[in-house]
Amino acid sequence: LVEIDARDYELKVAETKARLLDAQARLSSAQSGVDLTSDVTNATLVQAAAALEAARNQIDVLTARLQQEDADVKAAEAALRQSDSGRTAAEAAAKRAEADAMRYRILYKKDEVSRQTLDRAEADEKASKANLEAASHAIAGARARLEQATSARAATASSLQQATNLAKQAAGRLQEARAGSKQVRIRESDVRSVRAQMEQLESMS
Repeated sequence: LVEIDARDYELKVAETKARLLDAQARLSSAQSGVDLTSDVTNATLVQAAAALEAARNQIDVLTARLQQEDADVKAAEAALRQSDSGRTAAEAAAKRAEADAMRYRILYKKDEVSRQTLDRAEADEKASKANLEAASHAIAGARARLEQATSARAATASSLQQATNLAKQAAGRLQEARAGSKQVRIRESDVRSVRAQMEQLESMS
């Protein structure tokens, strides 16, 4: 029979125990790393997905608002053109009424028209001046509304660009988190490998 040297046996046992302790330490470290990475990755996935959804919802809202404000700007532009045409017409009418009133004053002095005719011409002149003033106010209001609509559209367009940038950033974070999730699966495979080695060493001890 072959006699086993007690010292060799003890050495192998000590070596096996040392390897077992090393495997246990690596398993603990690997498992802790997996748990921590998994928690962080899962939290990042949830946060990135929520941020992306929020940004997309904001983009939808802002896109609809921008379309409405585009329509508002077009309507304000049309109103300004109409007001401008109205003032042009009012200016022409005021000039005609002023010329008629002046002519009737001359004729009245010559006793060629009645006082009633002159009064009517002067009333028309006064009314046409009031209409011109109103048309001037209308065009000023139309310009103010156009400026307001244009400013609102610009602000919405800027917000939409910011939301689009946020969506891109969130999509990037989500992609990174998904890549991190793959790394978690790789580390879990490492944990299983270390655990298998440890079980093998335990069976030898």
